[in-house]
Amino acid sequence: MNPQLKYKQAQSFSWTRIDMLLLIYEKAVHHLTDGVHLIEKGDTKSLILKRLSVQRVVLMIMEGIDPQFEESEIPRQILRICRYVIERTESDSLDDWRSALNVIQTIREGFQAVQDDARAAEYSGLVPALDVVSR
Repeated sequence: MNPQLKYKQAQSFSWTRIDMLLLIYEKAVHHLTDGVHLIEKGDTKSLILKRLSVQRVVLMIMEGIDPQFEESEIPRQILRICRYVIERTESDSLDDWRSALNVIQTIREGFQAVQDDARAAEYSGLVPALDVVSR
């Protein structure tokens, strides 16, 4: 086995669910912020690719929600918000992009606030460990 691949796989096993979530939300915030700046500069051509980046990351969030829990309140609200973000970023409106950025930042801040408790719950076995699938 390739030593670099083995290292990456071993490193991924130490990640918790909250670590993965925070990374994904950070990517979404980054892409949304870039999109806002592109709109402010009037660069609608570059905005097309940024829109795809935002939507790809938001779809990752949606895909990560276990269908078994989709009817529970929090996962249902997260899915609703993700759809909202995708809808807002379909336009070139600065207000729409700022609104999408605001809601994603708010969710990220909520996860940041509980990250220590979430890690502790996963380490103790209260929350199942993250399933890591190597592709």
